[in-house]
Amino acid sequence: MLSALDTPRTLRLDRANATPAGQPLVVENAGVVVMWRETLLVMAQHSGGILTFAFVGFAIPALVSSVIASLLAWRQLSIPGAIASNAFASMFWAQWGIQAGMAILLVPIARGVMGWLAIHHGSDVEEVTGLNALKATMMRWPALLFTVLIYGAMVCAGAYALMLL
Repeated sequence: MLSALDTPRTLRLDRANATPAGQPLVVENAGVVVMWRETLLVMAQHSGGILTFAFVGFAIPALVSSVIASLLAWRQLSIPGAIASNAFASMFWAQWGIQAGMAILLVPIARGVMGWLAIHHGSDVEEVTGLNALKATMMRWPALLFTVLIYGAMVCAGAYALMLL
């Protein structure tokens, strides 16, 4: 039995300037192996921009919230009787709020830049650089923000539903 991953695909795109002399772009056998090869090729050619924006969008919010949580925990532990009080609940909400705020600002930018670099890889239309990707991402930031908010709402709803079980 053949699955969708086993069957080869042929993609024909008729774009102006896609190939020399306006010939259609043909991608033969676009299966899983071809997808992984193209992914690694994009990562190798644009590794600086992808890793920089991955760090900015995903690692910095986590690092900042971890530092803030550590400082708040150290402060709460240094106050006698703070462990028995409700101080840790306020610490949790402060860390959560800061991490969520930074993620709402930075994750859409990181996703947009990495997606733009991957989509425009090998494009003759414009130069594929991290700066051009950032400019294009900032023009589409409201749409990217909307997708991050929808994703966050779905994750929260799923976590809440699992807590009810």
